[in-house]
Amino acid sequence: MSKKEEIIKVTAELLQIQGYHATGLNEIIAKSGSPKGSLYHYFKNGKDEIVIAALLFSGEQVRLLLQSAAENTANMQDFVSAVVDYFIKNLKDSKYTKGCPVATTALETSGSNPELDKTIQAIYDSWKQVLLVKMDKKIKNREAAAETLVSLLEGALLSAKIQKNTKPLEYVKAAAVQIL
Repeated sequence: MSKKEEIIKVTAELLQIQGYHATGLNEIIAKSGSPKGSLYHYFKNGKDEIVIAALLFSGEQVRLLLQSAAENTANMQDFVSAVVDYFIKNLKDSKYTKGCPVATTALETSGSNPELDKTIQAIYDSWKQVLLVKMDKKIKNREAAAETLVSLLEGALLSAKIQKNTKPLEYVKAAAVQIL
């Protein structure tokens, strides 16, 4: 892994756990083992450029997870179960510190940083696109269903993280059956 990739990966993890404001450049440098000069060599525009790269990395990881689940499940119910089970495992393995890799930053920066807003919206749109492709064409308003599923999952991840309990995610599995 290159130094640039290491910086992006470390930043993505820090953002997922503690968010935008609590993630400082010095912490990124320390955790990635990179000299300060490397940070500015790869990311000439500073923190926001690093954050965008990290969000895009995290967003793509989730999109690939969704894509894999879409390709390896027979129906939407199995798809939702596979995705929810992944996040349940991730939450438990991290002792409830890692929810959605994008949501913490989205909540903190929404409306205050148009470039981050645009990046985060593009990430969410890429996730919804996977859902739209997977969904049965018979579903009347597939776009509303995709938006609802992403919103349910995001809310459940937040609730599960706060409660340190996976019940909210289990409820998403049941709700998905009704939506779909």
